[in-house]
Amino acid sequence: MVRDASKWGLAAAMFAGLAMVAFPWVDTGGEDLPMPTAFSIKDAAAAPLCDLLRTHDEVCKKGDVHAFVQCVSKDYLASLERSLKAVDRTMSAEALRSRTEAGAGLSLLMSRTGCRGRARADRACLLGRPAVGLVGSLAIAFVREEGAWRIDRVVHQPLVAVDDEVLVDVVMEGMLTAR
Repeated sequence: MVRDASKWGLAAAMFAGLAMVAFPWVDTGGEDLPMPTAFSIKDAAAAPLCDLLRTHDEVCKKGDVHAFVQCVSKDYLASLERSLKAVDRTMSAEALRSRTEAGAGLSLLMSRTGCRGRARADRACLLGRPAVGLVGSLAIAFVREEGAWRIDRVVHQPLVAVDDEVLVDVVMEGMLTAR
């Protein structure tokens, strides 16, 4: 009887050890892995953010208000609606199309050299050269809401060059911590 108990104990220990080795590689139902603290625009970690920027630009070009709401955070949407109201406009297909006129969409940031990203917990940030005609850099903050990445803030930094490591660090830290 004692021998049977020790066999079961040994078998349970072996199974527990095997589970500890095997389970980290088991698919957890599609949940995203945590993003690295710092990454390049070319890294796989940047792919969901780049996809979101492309989607944002596409829905703006189409003027699809419903799809746009799915691309941005609740805070960003409220801020945009306040800005539109200040100039006597409302959220509309026309207002969205004007965001990407003359090819000035956010996804252009991805094609510029020097674009890089940072992440912490449920927040991420991309910083790179802005569209043609603008100087400095463009910082885009993202937040995970309802299990998906959303654009949370877009800030043009005219005095921050993408090759100025110190200022870039300050801006990116601010984008990750400010709410």
